[in-house]
Amino acid sequence: MRRLNLMGRARPVAAASDRAGSRAPLSRASQVIRASEGGYAVRMQTARALSGPWTLAPDAKGRGLIEQWFKSFLSEGTLQQHVPAAWQHVIADDGPDVVWYRCKEQLDRATGPGERLWLRFESVATDVRAWVNGVEVGRHSGDWVPFAFEITEAVGDARSIDIVLRVDRVRPGPVREVNGHPQQGGHITKGFHDVLSMQHAGVWQELRLERTGRLCPIPDGVWVAADATTGYVRIEVELEPGHMGGAIEVDLVDAEGAVVAQGRGVIEPGASTGGASASIEQVGHWSPEHPVLYGAHVRLIESGRVCWQGRERFGFRRVSVSEDGQHILLNGRAIFVSGILDWGHEPGHIAPAPAPDEVRTRFRTLREMGFNCVCVCMWYPPRWFYDIADEMGMLIWQEHPVWKSDMADERVEDYKAQFAGFFRRDRNHPCVVIVSGSCEHEQFNARLGTWWWDQAKRMLGDRLVQIQTAFLEWTDLSKTDLYDEHTYEGSGRWVAYLRDLDRALSRREPRPMVMGESVMYVSWPEAARYDGLGTAPWWIPPALESVRAINASVDALDGSGACAQLIEVGKRFNLAGRKFQTELVRMYARNAGLVANGLRDVPACPCGFMDDFNEWKFDPAQVRPWMGEVALLLRTPEHRRGVLGGQRLKVEIGVSNYGERDLAGPVHVRAGDGTSVQVAFDAGIKQGAVCFEEQTIELAEQARPTPVTLTATLGEVRNEWSIWVLPAPQPAPSGTARLAGLRFSDEECALSFEERRYSSGWGLAVETWRPRLPDPARLLPDAPEWDGMGMPAGDVRTVVAHRLTPAVLDWLEQGGRVLHLPSKVNDGLPTRFITGFGQVPWIRPAGPLARFGRAWIEGLLDYDLMRTWTRVVPVGKLGVSEMLEPYVRMLYAHDMTERVLVYDLLSAARVGRGVLAISCADHHDDAGRVLLGEILAWLDADEGMPVRVLSSSRLRALVSKA
Repeated sequence: MRRLNLMGRARPVAAASDRAGSRAPLSRASQVIRASEGGYAVRMQTARALSGPWTLAPDAKGRGLIEQWFKSFLSEGTLQQHVPAAWQHVIADDGPDVVWYRCKEQLDRATGPGERLWLRFESVATDVRAWVNGVEVGRHSGDWVPFAFEITEAVGDARSIDIVLRVDRVRPGPVREVNGHPQQGGHITKGFHDVLSMQHAGVWQELRLERTGRLCPIPDGVWVAADATTGYVRIEVELEPGHMGGAIEVDLVDAEGAVVAQGRGVIEPGASTGGASASIEQVGHWSPEHPVLYGAHVRLIESGRVCWQGRERFGFRRVSVSEDGQHILLNGRAIFVSGILDWGHEPGHIAPAPAPDEVRTRFRTLREMGFNCVCVCMWYPPRWFYDIADEMGMLIWQEHPVWKSDMADERVEDYKAQFAGFFRRDRNHPCVVIVSGSCEHEQFNARLGTWWWDQAKRMLGDRLVQIQTAFLEWTDLSKTDLYDEHTYEGSGRWVAYLRDLDRALSRREPRPMVMGESVMYVSWPEAARYDGLGTAPWWIPPALESVRAINASVDALDGSGACAQLIEVGKRFNLAGRKFQTELVRMYARNAGLVANGLRDVPACPCGFMDDFNEWKFDPAQVRPWMGEVALLLRTPEHRRGVLGGQRLKVEIGVSNYGERDLAGPVHVRAGDGTSVQVAFDAGIKQGAVCFEEQTIELAEQARPTPVTLTATLGEVRNEWSIWVLPAPQPAPSGTARLAGLRFSDEECALSFEERRYSSGWGLAVETWRPRLPDPARLLPDAPEWDGMGMPAGDVRTVVAHRLTPAVLDWLEQGGRVLHLPSKVNDGLPTRFITGFGQVPWIRPAGPLARFGRAWIEGLLDYDLMRTWTRVVPVGKLGVSEMLEPYVRMLYAHDMTERVLVYDLLSAARVGRGVLAISCADHHDDAGRVLLGEILAWLDADEGMPVRVLSSSRLRALVSKA
């Protein structure tokens, strides 16, 4: 029998898991909509889910309207599918854009006087037309939000209901350029989900039949506005037209279901809204630590009878900004938004509809990791997602699903209709603390922006709102409560970026700064796990063949099974980059939070904390030290992690305190050799403050790179860092010379597009970061010079050259050894700008890395070795990846739409009778100078030389194209 959902007497506030259970598959046996023993008051509103098998008819040729399938449904070529679900479970994604649905229902009785019958939808993707008994009852455009069609007249006195739906997915067309900016096709509120996942289609959320009286609300029409300061609660109901007036009664109940306040209001005939109010004297405030919830049981009364009733949960909480403009306050307490980005990619569901138990499990693990917020990035999950967030105290940053869409003036009214539904979804949930009207929209319509801002302030006044989440310079700063950035950088430029950001913010009106999207690193796909699936699922990484080819290359050079090390290195590099960058963000008191990207891997990018197999990549204990409410921090000179031994290193130990109370200290710091100190914070550590105290660490001299672990504890809070203590760099061998003269031209020194602004050229303008070109004269000032004329002196064995001039190439081919430091010169190997965040490094303990191994390179690569020089040789694009022997190869796994891009930071090959080594590392600081010494010492010797060969003609051709 179908499950019956009677809206009867007031009941205690139910858990989301209880309510979500009504989505379980129901039998197809017809179920009478029947009143309980409660009489007419209950009988006036009953509802029944229409979950179960529906008949689907694909309409690839557009026959349905012509042949009037809504009157005589197709009898052949149909499919059965359990609804709700994306239709791609039974119809190929590259199939038709239009599918028809049919379902027959039986009522126990005809609709009586004063009764109305509704067909209610939670969400349909994307455009839908509906017929009941052959009569069209409504049309709706747009995904994500609920809507309803009244079917009273179409049903009439009948008890049989034949429901037919025509659903058009509105497949996006090609991206166009409008006024110099990309513009997405498809529906204006499709968001970003289809770009990173599959564009779900069809009836993917539940729908139901509902019987009411004349007086009833529109979908999501009940608004509960609770004042956290006074306890005053205002309930406003947006009403369907066609009623004769009546009254509204409200019971406010606590979590145990006890009535704590009541209110009543009069509804005038034909009024569009009705309202009532009540006050609670002593309220419990909702917060992540204490998610106190109340319920509003609302009854609409007509002629003394209850004709509709429903329940809304709410909480008393207020989100505001501190007086100094720096902090986000929740109920007056400063919070740090530790968020994670959720794109709604759900391999098992296709539609972005994780089941309630999945949501609970994810939230629980995220909280254990230290996350307190989920950013719902341009999509809306099912209703239970927000209910569970309310229950578990998970903050939600809701982005309206608008991304680079057409915002011409003629579309403004369409947007208003969509946004109105979004506001209704956002307003009652205490978990929703930040709302953005769009994401990264370069051309947000000014007239629409004014309307959106006014509506947001009216309906979402107890939380922070912004017209869009994007880069600081993209946003109308008159329409945002907070500053925002979407910066993705490797750690090499991250220090300078945060310094420049702080400078930029200091010139603006004070507001909290939250990184709306940032701090993303990737992992290496486990190809063997995908191979074990048999038939490739739709969510498999599209560049998996490229991954397999690279794995084969690794095994060929390093031995069978060596490619498995890429998986482990990728995880460590991923975790270390996130830790480093997050800790630096927390060092600035002006920074009120960040949203890390992202919750789970997507097909083109393995950037998630969770992989495609629903497994977490990191343990909570690995993440919580830097994502939790209280984080211990380490500041070293210039934030470098590699320093020479035999010195006293001055560091600063810091505390970022966004816990529930002030802290006193001290912080206990223990070094790897067992020595320990106490760092006192005499003034205490205020809640919402970031404090630092200096400390000196004795570093012994080391014969090889040696990690020293610093562990800091404050009560139960703990964090640790590795400092690589380095040996003195080897001096250049006596047979080493440098190419002299041939200085860099102004054109070669000019910043490229990616270098002029952060986030690969799209973000904040660079102020303090400058690249340091690999100038041999600066790196090896004491080495003998070769002017590039003729041949080097007879005792020269190695030449360090920033250019591959004809003379250098001639000498190389005749048996010389060359260390080439590529840049942007026209007579060197081509290079391109790179950021560490999208890379998985393949580091081989061979050649110049044979003596010290690879661990120190892995530990220092992302920052120390790429701090002021961030270019690499694109060996994959140049077609020479198999001709060069890699020692540090960067595998760009961030955007694997076709293949993994391959770049070399350190590699070598035989050319003619000589040896060419190529280094794009930053050799200016301690770690880079040690590495430079190792490369030169290796070139001066005869052991471990590369086996791979790069032909002279190929090398000359590459140089000529630079």
